[in-house]
Amino acid sequence: MKPGNLRDSIGQYYRLGTPVIILDMFDYRRPRYGPWLDLTSNRPVITNLPLDPLAVEEPWIPISQIPEKLRRGLPNKRRYIVARDTLLARGIIDSTFRFRPSVDYNEQRRKRKEANKPALPR
Repeated sequence: MKPGNLRDSIGQYYRLGTPVIILDMFDYRRPRYGPWLDLTSNRPVITNLPLDPLAVEEPWIPISQIPEKLRRGLPNKRRYIVARDTLLARGIIDSTFRFRPSVDYNEQRRKRKEANKPALPR
C-alpha cells in the first residue's frame, strides 16, 4: 500500500487531495486582450457551490494530453481515450480542433543535460 492511500472499513479507497472545481471558462475566441479587462475589483468574489461539490463530473482530458510515462498509471484509461470524442459530441471543441501531443519537458531537460556533460577522460 502506498503512503497516502487509505481504505475505509469495506476496502474502498478514500479520495485524497484537493479537488478543483472549474465554474467558468474564459472565451478564448475573443479577438484581443485577456480576462483581466473584465475585472472591476480586486476583491474576491464569493461563489455559491453546489450542495455536494464533489459529486460533479470528472474532467474529460484527452489521452494525448497525458505524458506517455504516466499513461499506464491512469485509474480509468478508457475515459481518457474517449475524451476527445466526448468533447466533440458535446460541442465543447470544434471538429477542426487539434490537440498538440503532451511534451515531457523534464525528459527533454534530462537529455539536454546528459548531452552537455563532458566526457570523462580515460
